This record gives sequence, C-alpha cells and structure tokens, in this order.
Amino acid sequence: MLPFDDARWSEVSTFYDDDLASVVREWSMSVGFDQEARIYHRLFHLYLHQNTITNSAFVVVPYVVTYCQSLPPNDRASYLLDVATVEYCRLRHGCWDGSPELDWAMPTYHESLKTAQPLVENVLDEEIDAVLKSELWAIQPVLYGNLAMAMDRESKQGSDG
Repeated sequence: MLPFDDARWSEVSTFYDDDLASVVREWSMSVGFDQEARIYHRLFHLYLHQNTITNSAFVVVPYVVTYCQSLPPNDRASYLLDVATVEYCRLRHGCWDGSPELDWAMPTYHESLKTAQPLVENVLDEEIDAVLKSELWAIQPVLYGNLAMAMDRESKQGSDG
C-alpha cells in the first residue's frame, strides 16, 4: 500500500478536491469505531462516485481490502462490493475522468483483487443481508477478470425483479 507520506499521492485524481492520503489515513484509523461510516462515506465519494472511478481507486482498494477483513460479515461484504465495483468500472469503462491507470499502483491493486477473491467467497457463505449477497454474487466474477459473466449475472437479476 502506498505510504501516506509518499509524493505519488499527488499523481492521483479524485472526484472532489481533497487530500486523499489524509482521508484514507483517517478512515483506516476509524475502522471498527463509531466514526468509520461517516469517514468512509467521504472517502467513497473521492474514488467511487455514481458507479464511476478515477485512478484514485487503484490506490484506495488495497486499503479497503486490508481493513475490511477484520469487520463483521455485512460490513465486510459491503466493502468488498465496492472493491468489485471498482474492478467492474475499470474493465467496462476505465476511469471516468480519463485519468490513466497508474503503473506504480497497479501491481498492488491487482494483488488486492487476488486477496479479495477468497474473502468474497467466504462472506457469501455467511449469513449476510440478502440484497447485499445478491449484488455481491452478481459482480463477483470481475474479481477474476470475467466482466461478461458479471454482466450476464446482473442482467438475469434485473429480469428476475
């Protein structure tokens, strides 16, 4: 994961003008505490907004994968859904603002996706919110690079509803 004092944070684009490293640090220190949801809401809108991403997602996802592992199943599933949504966006559309994938960030990003794969499989075997489970199951294939299967699962869900 990118150290918080690394100058490369300045190369990352976000949806809103904010100090991403500071927000990630603040959120990572709040995981498991009352202010976690409030701070994550702010972070979320910097890297994943209205099902679009900027290249900041490739730096944030490794933190999300790391910190979600210690959380209860519903919270873990929610964070993993965000991780899978980032990969879905990357594979389907790329970055909304045209920002480039960051060569230096992508190896860690891809490793975090590999870490997320069994986490998703495990959380889908747990008792979690039914809607969350359905959404996570539908998008899960993107974590293995299979956008077509995720899109197929999503379309089948849409026709079932």
